[in-house]
Amino acid sequence: MIMDGYFKCLITLCMLSVVHMHCSENSPPNTKQPLSLAQSISVGGLAGAAEVTFPGQILTYAMAQKIREKPFILSHSYRGFQANALGDMSITAAQKVIYTGGVQWGQKLKGAKLSEWENTGISFAAGVGGAVMDTPSNAVQLYLQDEKHAGKSTIQACKELGRKSFRGFTANAFLKEGPFAVAWLMLAQKGELVAQEYVGKNLGATILGGLPVGIVTAVATQPGAVIRNKMQNDSSKITYKTTLQTAVKICKDEGSKALFKGLPERGVRVGIAVPLLAIYANLLEKYICKETTA
Repeated sequence: MIMDGYFKCLITLCMLSVVHMHCSENSPPNTKQPLSLAQSISVGGLAGAAEVTFPGQILTYAMAQKIREKPFILSHSYRGFQANALGDMSITAAQKVIYTGGVQWGQKLKGAKLSEWENTGISFAAGVGGAVMDTPSNAVQLYLQDEKHAGKSTIQACKELGRKSFRGFTANAFLKEGPFAVAWLMLAQKGELVAQEYVGKNLGATILGGLPVGIVTAVATQPGAVIRNKMQNDSSKITYKTTLQTAVKICKDEGSKALFKGLPERGVRVGIAVPLLAIYANLLEKYICKETTA
């Protein structure tokens, strides 16, 4: 039953992608000027930093504690914040840069506008690229939130973890960050256009359009987050060895419901994060475009 629900969410996410592609093909061409590399880094980085400051950090900690089966302690929720903030800044910046640059390069190579399937592939690749930063930053954050390592610094955590900080990369890249990048870089904008038909062109449309995309994305990608955290918490590689073995072992030992531990907390975060990132990015892009045309 749980896995049926999971696959339904994956199908829904795919359907949202198809709707996005169909609507985009029938919508007027985008007249916005593409961002430069520096502008893309600024927009992505600042948007990520703003989201993780609040509510991202607290909700990430709450999810991690649920997966660990440890109590939530509010005073400990900002342990590892530096790693999380730096990670999210670089992740969203990398995703924005890869997506913007990939689309521009693809259009030059093709000599025409890219199809929505091609744009989706580029946004998914952008998410995978972002996972290169997200995986170790999450490992450092989990390490610092563990009571055994209380008082240690981010640098100490990086030194002690070393290459082990990349454990869970496959699950993080392909089951979590790839779909998430598609959601915030593409689907949230299409959801906003649909919402504008009902509430007008305002902030409410961005929230109403992005919120359902974020919730569906959270459900569809939660197993990736759980598998990653399980592997990173087991740095000795005794219990969890590979993505597939970890998924099978979780289902066998704890039941398939365990793949969705921490979903309420992460669901709130991702549900908010998708429209929030879109809002921040839109505001920053408008500011940048205004500055460059002044």
